[in-house]
Amino acid sequence: MSLRRKPLVAFLVFLSLVAAIFLSGAREGKAVGDELIDALRLLRIIILSVMCTMALLAYLLKSKRASASASLFFFAIYGLLAMLSGTYSLFPMLSMYKAFEVITFVALGLAVGAYLHTWRDIEDAVNIVLVSVWYLVLSASVGIALAHKEALGNPLVDNSFTFTFGGVFPAINPNSLTQFSGILAVCVISWLFTQQRHNSYIGLSIILCVSITTMILAHSRTSLFAFIAATTLVVITYRKILLAASFITLGAFMTLVLPLCDFLMSYFMRGQSSEHFTSLTGRTLFWPLVLDQVYKSPIVGHGFYASQFMLFGVPSVDNTYLEVLLGLGIIGLAAFSIVVASVTYNIWLSRHKACTGSLEHRLIWTEIAVIFIFLFFRSLTGPSFQNLNFNLTIFVFVMVCASAIRRIVVHQ
Repeated sequence: MSLRRKPLVAFLVFLSLVAAIFLSGAREGKAVGDELIDALRLLRIIILSVMCTMALLAYLLKSKRASASASLFFFAIYGLLAMLSGTYSLFPMLSMYKAFEVITFVALGLAVGAYLHTWRDIEDAVNIVLVSVWYLVLSASVGIALAHKEALGNPLVDNSFTFTFGGVFPAINPNSLTQFSGILAVCVISWLFTQQRHNSYIGLSIILCVSITTMILAHSRTSLFAFIAATTLVVITYRKILLAASFITLGAFMTLVLPLCDFLMSYFMRGQSSEHFTSLTGRTLFWPLVLDQVYKSPIVGHGFYASQFMLFGVPSVDNTYLEVLLGLGIIGLAAFSIVVASVTYNIWLSRHKACTGSLEHRLIWTEIAVIFIFLFFRSLTGPSFQNLNFNLTIFVFVMVCASAIRRIVVHQ
């Protein structure tokens, strides 16, 4: 959002992204018996309260508001269900505390969405998100140069490629870093397809090289698959038929060659056995245990966010939808699924008019679709946008931007 055109909303976008970077984390992973509202969490609650108040004021002060999206409405219902789960949760205060974080970002989405009237407004919002992603990727790259021991989780041992690469400050786990790098890399590819000035190629090429290098070093396979899917979407959207055919051919060739190439196979297997790899690093062995607990309270679950801590002693069950089902039951999963389906529908419905318009409109639509692809892939094998982390912030902005694009193209 342009600081000059809409300073208040631009500030809210920046504030929410910074808060998601520095307020989220593994703080809830300490012993459940410890004091929940310690000094740090009290500070977080105060910051979130200020953010929520500012968002609501920004929404109320806007005289001509864009209509709120249906997806944001159901996401608000999801947040309220999470708050209500505190009445029966295995750890009530933790459930309500985490639910308040979701509700705060719903309020931020409501405020930002009210100001999205034109393609330029949407472009500004998406650009701020991408600049923030570039900051995370760049900070991780600086971190490995200045503190490589902290950045590399495991060293390279006997060519087994067991290493991982994460951000040092701010702390970014390798899965998230691969996702952020992939998002930036694919968006840069789409920028290169739209650039008319050759002097922009150098800067974009540098960003692309840094992003792809970081993505490869961070070593998360889920986001690597998302990178392939998102890149395929981009080359098809921009009708690069020859490039698309080459990309598909290369993919088929790599599928055949990968098992025969020790170097590539070692990278892809990451030092794991075949059994460990086929079980998605043990996920498919753990998920039946989670489903056993789901069957004990299938309608309303065991309490938002607190359920996995109290039942299994882990911060996540490594699947966004299963985690929602465990915490909020079928009712919560239904509201959450409607949100995801609504965002998907808005992106799909607006594709034709967005992609047949100007190059700028096609670029904006492509960026939003690319970001959503990475978020969706991440949700299949890990925590994503169901509670406070950087992905929740990105998802809220993707949600309101996709709704705004649909509203604009419908009224054209």
